[in-house]
Amino acid sequence: MKLPFKLFLYSLLALSLPALGQTINWTGAGDGVSWNSPLNWSGGAVPGPANDVAITGGAGTNVVISSGSITVKSIQCTKAFTISGGSLTVTSGTSQISGGFAMANSTALTASGGNTSLSCTGPMSADTANLFVSGGAKLLLPGLWSYQKSGDFYSPTWQASGAGSALVFPALTNIVSVWLYNLNVDALSGGQVVLTNLASMDGAVAVIADGTNSVVDLARLTTVTGTNGSASITAQNGGAVQVPMLAVAQSATLTVGPGSALNLSALWDLSRGSLSLSGGQTMSLPGLTSLDTAGFQVSGGSVLSLPSLRSYQKSGGGYSPTWQASGAGSALVFPALTNIVSV
Repeated sequence: MKLPFKLFLYSLLALSLPALGQTINWTGAGDGVSWNSPLNWSGGAVPGPANDVAITGGAGTNVVISSGSITVKSIQCTKAFTISGGSLTVTSGTSQISGGFAMANSTALTASGGNTSLSCTGPMSADTANLFVSGGAKLLLPGLWSYQKSGDFYSPTWQASGAGSALVFPALTNIVSVWLYNLNVDALSGGQVVLTNLASMDGAVAVIADGTNSVVDLARLTTVTGTNGSASITAQNGGAVQVPMLAVAQSATLTVGPGSALNLSALWDLSRGSLSLSGGQTMSLPGLTSLDTAGFQVSGGSVLSLPSLRSYQKSGGGYSPTWQASGAGSALVFPALTNIVSV
């Protein structure tokens, strides 16, 4: 009698778990809303890491992840989709969310793995949310047009890590990040963050390209302002931040390390900001003329020349800028500067 009883228990267990390697379909037969309810899924089980997910039919108009770290192989979703709490990760194949997509403060969306791509093509909101790609994955967000980080005690991250990994924002045109905490935009170990239509950036945004072939593409960025906090842009360890049109970088900290690239040829306003070069970098910026209360540091044999700067004034607003050349061969050159006023 023990064997039939064991078979009965195994049958119950099988019914309670998602089918390994199978596609799980949304039915909405429960409340028609909650991802975490087994009653809303075919087979009566919430999808797991071995499952592909299809949300293309069934009851309800908006599917909601409200908590937990959810991982699936892939997702196809034509309904509205919301992450109000927790996170969603896809790990294989091609995924698409074509309905409206909303991410709440501190939630996360991740794509990982070399054959993984996720496109969110519907209208999207993701203020103060996190976005990650790794291991060669692609995350494309053509439905995200603007982004604002709220002024709470949270520091969201956008990160592309690893060769071939790409985080792509084809339609994003402006970012506002309210201090105290940064929005971190990271291209690491050969990853790329592509923001080719971003025109303006205000507040506490920390951009970094760290490692050979790591790129943050800001090809149309013209203006960085400090109304809501101070931004930083850093290229180090062979990374590149592409800002060929950047003209205004008020209150921004710009840093270029050894073997790295940051094209500042269009820059004319760095007021209340700073520029640091290290590791033998050489840069001449004839267009840079608005530099009041700005600081400059060069080290490791780097040379910075500002041939058009004729006057300089430090304001009395609590800033303490530094001009420093450290190490053999390092030089700060101001061939036209005739007067300095420091309040």
